[in-house]
Amino acid sequence: MAGTFDTIFLRCLGNVPGSRVLTGLVRGDHSVVLSRTTEEDGAVWRRGISQSGKNWNLECLGSPPAGVNPGHLFLFGGNDGGVILTPKDQTGGHPQVWHAEQTPSGAFTLENVALRDAGFKNRFLDGRTVQGDVVLSPGTKPPFTGTHWEIIPASFHGDNVAIPVSE
Repeated sequence: MAGTFDTIFLRCLGNVPGSRVLTGLVRGDHSVVLSRTTEEDGAVWRRGISQSGKNWNLECLGSPPAGVNPGHLFLFGGNDGGVILTPKDQTGGHPQVWHAEQTPSGAFTLENVALRDAGFKNRFLDGRTVQGDVVLSPGTKPPFTGTHWEIIPASFHGDNVAIPVSE
C-alpha cells in the first residue's frame, strides 16, 4: 500500500469489561484475540496507511509460536465472519485493506473493503471483550460495542514496549 507506515496498538473500546488489546500470533492456528496488556507478543501492529488516510493494512509484528511459519502475517477477515492472520501470498499477493472511519469521539471503526465490495454483511472488526475474541459484525452501533478502536502509537525503548492501557 502506497503511503506511510507506523507501529501501533489497537485497543477495543467496547463497553463491557474484559480483554481489550488486539493481539495476533499467540496460538498456532493464526487466530486473533484480545489480551489484557500490550506486553503480549503480537500486540504491536505495523499499519500501512493509504495516501488518503482512509485505508489501512495491518501486519502483526509478533514472533510466531512454535509450529507457525514466520513471515509477514496480516489481519484478514473471512467471509465466515472470522478474523485471522494470513500471509499476503494467500490473499493474491496483497494484504487485505481495512477502511478506517474516524468517529466523533476520535476512535476508529475498521471495515473490511473486500467483504464490503463483495456484499458480505459481517465486515466490521469487532472485539468481544468478555470472550477475548475478535469477529466481524454487520454494524458499528449497539449491540456491537466492540467495533470502535483506539489507535495508540507504539513507543519503543530498546526491546521494551511502553504503553499505558487502562480498563
